[in-house]
Amino acid sequence: MNACPMGDTFDIGDPEEDIDTVVSQMKELNKKVSARVTSKGVATVVKGNGTKKQLNVSWLKPYYRLESKSLN
Repeated sequence: MNACPMGDTFDIGDPEEDIDTVVSQMKELNKKVSARVTSKGVATVVKGNGTKKQLNVSWLKPYYRLESKSLN
């Protein structure tokens, strides 16, 4: 049983292109985050109002094994 009226067309996206787009966006985000984390696991975060806050990101360690050379 077709619930759609006759004549309607549906554009189905290519899932591989969608996945590649998301993966490339995540890689860019990881580069930005990794650049802001020091070797002690502290990142300086700039809030929307312009104030800066240092944030402990030690909870990221199980997920991201950062080498000291990638932090500089």
